[in-house]
Amino acid sequence: MKDITVRPAQPNELAAVAELRWRWVQEIYGTPETALDEFVPRFVAWARENESSHRCMVMVRGDVVIGMAWI
Repeated sequence: MKDITVRPAQPNELAAVAELRWRWVQEIYGTPETALDEFVPRFVAWARENESSHRCMVMVRGDVVIGMAWI
């Protein structure tokens, strides 16, 4: 686990964060009504618009986002 890091998300990682969020909803509730390819750009736009009040943290292994949390 020494190659795993937790840190603030970088702007170029927001699409990966969006995909994790979509897949989490899919796992818990079934396939979302909004398709992944439609959800990702909307989520990225929302994250950018709300970065002053919503901080995204990511867990990365190498350069792959494997987890996320919002604080």
